[in-house]
Amino acid sequence: MTNVGLPFPQIKSEGAKVSLEWDEALSQINKIIDCLRVSKVRHLDVFQSLNMGGCKNIALSLPDQTISLYDFDLSVIDDKPVTAKIKMRMDAIGHNQFFTATNGTPFFTATDGTPFQDYEDVLRSNLISCLHAIGIISE
Repeated sequence: MTNVGLPFPQIKSEGAKVSLEWDEALSQINKIIDCLRVSKVRHLDVFQSLNMGGCKNIALSLPDQTISLYDFDLSVIDDKPVTAKIKMRMDAIGHNQFFTATNGTPFFTATDGTPFQDYEDVLRSNLISCLHAIGIISE
């Protein structure tokens, strides 16, 4: 358990019975993305394709069922990595085909000037996939 709720992998392993309507889940995801955009933050440690457990650093508070992100130690503010480790993560994600914009150009690198929109599209898709994978979204 984190301060913001039950981590997604733990929800599945403990068999917690939670369910969000599609509209509510999408609304919460969009609010998270809006907050990240306004804050100019890119959380780099929540993506499934990094083969690090999938749906990492995403939690759901119970009983109010609020989705949240946590553990921002691998994040970038204003597209400026503060450590070599974070720069390496940005570059690795930027060259992973899953994290490629629709026109085929990589993003997440600090120097390519990619818009936040590309990041937000992938983040939204990943969060929805995570919700489906653990059976939280009801349609």
